[in-house]
Amino acid sequence: MPKKNNFNPDIIEDLTKFLDQNKEVDFLNFNLQSDDAIDTLNFKSLTRKKEELISLIKAFQRLIRIIPEQNRDVALTLLGEGVHSGLQIAQMTRKEFMGKCATLLKDETLADTIYQNALKKRGVILLQYLDVYQNNEPHIKAAKFN
Repeated sequence: MPKKNNFNPDIIEDLTKFLDQNKEVDFLNFNLQSDDAIDTLNFKSLTRKKEELISLIKAFQRLIRIIPEQNRDVALTLLGEGVHSGLQIAQMTRKEFMGKCATLLKDETLADTIYQNALKKRGVILLQYLDVYQNNEPHIKAAKFN
């Protein structure tokens, strides 16, 4: 498994507390790129700096997007082990991910589903990147198709 991120157990506890304080928020669709949206969140009584937690919340959001039923506990477990995104998971071999996470999650089927979803997410991101890259090629701009 790749090098662990710096998400220690203390910050995972703060994330759990933050999620409990913001139960009404749909983090699957919440815009964490908007400062105005972030200002609507409840950060009261947390020991971490807001910026530090936002980084972890973004990692949480990336994970729940590939976890079936957006299972919060599974996402927190993976974060605690330094897994922070589908792209990170997709970089691993299936054997590597399953060896570590099937035991950790106590469910081989769930771990396999997460791995497959991570591969799909990587494929979608790659296609989006290629589309943007190719549409910005000089010959495309010069062709004036529109």
